[in-house]
Amino acid sequence: MTKEPDNVFVHVMNLPDGTREMVSPNEDGTYSIFLNAKLSNEGQLKAYRHAMQHIARDDFDSYDVQAIEAEVHREAQTPNTLPVLADKYVKRLERIRRSRRKIQRELCERTKALEELNEIIEIDFFALAEYQKLYGDDL
Repeated sequence: MTKEPDNVFVHVMNLPDGTREMVSPNEDGTYSIFLNAKLSNEGQLKAYRHAMQHIARDDFDSYDVQAIEAEVHREAQTPNTLPVLADKYVKRLERIRRSRRKIQRELCERTKALEELNEIIEIDFFALAEYQKLYGDDL
């Protein structure tokens, strides 16, 4: 069976963070590509092309995933591709981590304040919010 796009089924779904796509050969000789719904359209297209490279290379019998990925990425590089220093991305990642920690602290503080308010007023705000979402604001 040829590995043409009509033998490939694409599914867009939420995948774990950091997972752009997954490819699975099916028993009937077709392939399933699972694209992460959290990606932009351009990101999904890049992930689709990457998956199609794996299908075209028939990478499913090899057990050395790192070697497969290195080869596919080496093939995907164009002459215009320039290496970028990792420091730039490490610094950006650290800024994102600091921002995330700050947001988590604020969330924790607000959750505690809401719990204290809940004890004082004796209203379960979460139950109230759920009720309003299900049945509207008419109490």
